[in-house]
Amino acid sequence: MEAPPTPGEAEADMTLPPFLTRIQNAAGPLVGGLGESELGDRLRDCALLLEIDADTAADPAQRAAFLLATNLGARFYPRLSLDAPDELAETAAALARTINAGCEFGPPRGRANTLSWRGGEPTATRVTVSAEGWNLSIDGAEPAPVGANPLAAMAAATLGIGELFRALFADLLPHGRREPSPFAIDLLTLADVSSAPGVPEPALPDSVDLGTVHLAGCGAIGQAFVAALRELPVTGTLVAVDHDDLDEGNLQRYVLSASADVNTAKPALIARALAGHGLTVEQVEGRWGEDERTGPGQQTVVSALDSKQGRIELQAGLPKEIFNAWTQPEDIGVSRHQAFGSDPCLACLGWPKHARPSESQMIAAALGEHELRVLLYLGHDTPVGQPLAPALLQPTGRLALPGDAAAWAQRSLLTDLIERYQLPPGQFEHLGALPVRALYRDAVCAGMLIEHAEDRRGADVSVPLAHQSALAGILLATWLLVDRVPELRALRPSATQARYDVLRGGVQVWPRSRSREERCLCSDSDFLDGYQRRWRGPADVAG
Repeated sequence: MEAPPTPGEAEADMTLPPFLTRIQNAAGPLVGGLGESELGDRLRDCALLLEIDADTAADPAQRAAFLLATNLGARFYPRLSLDAPDELAETAAALARTINAGCEFGPPRGRANTLSWRGGEPTATRVTVSAEGWNLSIDGAEPAPVGANPLAAMAAATLGIGELFRALFADLLPHGRREPSPFAIDLLTLADVSSAPGVPEPALPDSVDLGTVHLAGCGAIGQAFVAALRELPVTGTLVAVDHDDLDEGNLQRYVLSASADVNTAKPALIARALAGHGLTVEQVEGRWGEDERTGPGQQTVVSALDSKQGRIELQAGLPKEIFNAWTQPEDIGVSRHQAFGSDPCLACLGWPKHARPSESQMIAAALGEHELRVLLYLGHDTPVGQPLAPALLQPTGRLALPGDAAAWAQRSLLTDLIERYQLPPGQFEHLGALPVRALYRDAVCAGMLIEHAEDRRGADVSVPLAHQSALAGILLATWLLVDRVPELRALRPSATQARYDVLRGGVQVWPRSRSREERCLCSDSDFLDGYQRRWRGPADVAG
């Protein structure tokens, strides 16, 4: 147990995470538009208590689960209480400080959200977690056993963190946690085992060769996927592909990243995490499809991309098989795509059902700007921190110049956005060198222009919470591993997609069936012929 607070500490103001704005971007829209100051007030009054006994902590899988819970907690709570054996508590505290140097430690001073591996009576604010073999349980009374599967143990910890989020915002969520929500699930079959133990299943082999796997996207889901693989006896080559560097806002949910990693290339973080592991990492700092290492015809691709368009473009390259995971406000999910032309392909999951707006229309709507102004910035690569050149102020065949267009040559787009939404200039002026396309990607899709003005509450955002991305990544690692072991593959769900609503919690049906989209790539004769020739050979096509 940790020492009590020193005199005066109880009255001190907790240090909130430096990336609180991005936390609010993720949490605010989910809990009725809660503002940043209101979120800060709620977090100041709450600590995360993690408790585990020595025998359970000695189990490598449960230890990994405890450290994952610490990792997620440090990205959200300003104070952690670590009731664990000394060595593990010290390791966990050191990890938390790399994420948030101002994180505080010690017994809870106000409300305590408790995640326990000790069993006992669960309550609304005390969640118990357990894992044995492939089975995991939430809110069971028995303590966690030893000999757990790392994937089940880590998934249990992540689900437990999600339950505590539901408890903290129970008054603002449609399905807030006001009492225990017990359930148990077999992570291999995704069957509910709440009422009866699952049938004994094959254990993890001592070694599993994954072959060469391309990871498209080294962001939140991709990092959680790698964090799970790191705990497994797997070998092979992982080609980590991402064109971005880490920024401070990413720290809200990137489980392999520390505050000192800002401005580091994301593939480099994957390589560091797997240094000395059986998986060899090849780093590709670029967009998917830009060179031969990520060109058409890759065999196994793990998709951790954050846009529907990106997934469609990946599928268009006709990999032999794709494993995919995603997050969205309604749920998180995982899917596999190994029978192009028979089962739904990755593009089916995001295939547009109506005409899509143009890029200029999407950006203009997101920024609250006139489309012609955005179109001129796009067409002439003018940085958003500069006004448009007067000679550029010309109408198009579709768009007329508005009456106030002359101001576009006097004031920059970024200046107008900062004033319109009352944004803190110091946090946004450094974006002035970006083209408008990058501003949209970094400041809108990533959540930086959300919740800074009352009229933008409820904006359509896709900034996931850390535990949502973590669970998606763990499921992604599970589905890839299971596919590589015949004894396990025979027991996996027949459905090629699974979903879980972390904000609802409790017992849910995870496997989901879906049909192919009629006008998708996998119904196009040219794509079908190209896939068959590449992966089945001319003889198979002729037959």
